[in-house]
Amino acid sequence: MFHKILNYVKCEKLDVRLKKDHIYIENYKQILIMEENNITIDCKDFILKIKGKNLIISRLENQAVSIKGEIISLEVK
Repeated sequence: MFHKILNYVKCEKLDVRLKKDHIYIENYKQILIMEENNITIDCKDFILKIKGKNLIISRLENQAVSIKGEIISLEVK
């Protein structure tokens, strides 16, 4: 059982949760671009480009970020 808990805690899979006015991303590599209408994030296996209006980073923790604003589109490269 301890092994299962340890694997859960050490899990580094990308987690992206999209809601109407914000997006939450966990286990990303780094924020590449941070502008009012564009935030680009390196998600290890791909680049995620978030386009919107009045985008702000409302919460920033160790490998977790929450972005608020009017999200218009998401682009995966």
